[in-house]
Parts: sequence; structure tokens; C-alpha cells
Amino acid sequence: MIENKPFMKNLKCKLSNFEKAEIAKQLVELVGKKEEVEYEKQAASSRYGSQLKEIWKEIAELGKKHREGEEYREVECYTHFDWENGVVSVIRIDTHETVSTRTVTSDERQIHLDEIEVDSQNDEEIEEENEAASASAGGE
Repeated sequence: MIENKPFMKNLKCKLSNFEKAEIAKQLVELVGKKEEVEYEKQAASSRYGSQLKEIWKEIAELGKKHREGEEYREVECYTHFDWENGVVSVIRIDTHETVSTRTVTSDERQIHLDEIEVDSQNDEEIEEENEAASASAGGE
């Protein structure tokens, strides 16, 4: 004899209002999660995009340096005044090469003349002091 045992089968069923409300609640939660994940994805994509942009910039800079075999750096220099020829030169300390030259300005020339005058007056005062010291040493 064949027995009539119960079994499970996937069939269409009508949802109750309570079940529909639960589904609506789950939908709202999932839409919220989806929006969060999309925002995080966009933020990460933006962050990684800017990081990649910086890396590509560095690659380009290093490639240019390598290709051209030179780069700009801060180099210690000094200014040399050639008063006889009226020329001011900027000279690199590391290689002693002249970087640039220009004509001495009238203000620079005046400052130089003022310094010469002060030095000359100081030399005269020292000379007078030495003569006075010699005279007093000889008179003792």
C-alpha cells in the first residue's frame, strides 16, 4: 500500500499586511545600507584617485629629472661687487660659477662710497692715536 506522507513544495502564497510591513521595513533598511556603501565606495574611489594622481605626478617629475639629467635645487651663492667695472655678479659657492651679472646701481655705488669714507676716517683716527701714543712714549 502507498502511504500518504506530507512533503514540502515551493508554491505561491498571499502575503498578509503584517508580512508586507516587515518586507517594507527590510527594504528601507537595505536602501539605507546601499546608499552608505555607495557613499563609501565614492569616497574611497575619490581618495584612491587623488592618491594615484599624486603618484603619477611624482613619476612624471622623476622621469623628467632622469631624462634631462638635471633639477633645480637651493644652492648657496654670494654676491661679488666689481667696483672698477661697475658689475655685480652672483656666484655659486659649490662650483664657483657665475650665475648672473648686472650693473651696479647708483644706490649701491653711493653706499660703497660712504663705506670708503667711513673707513678712511677710521684709518686717520687710528693713525693719529698711534702718533700720539708714540709721542707720549718718546716723551717719557
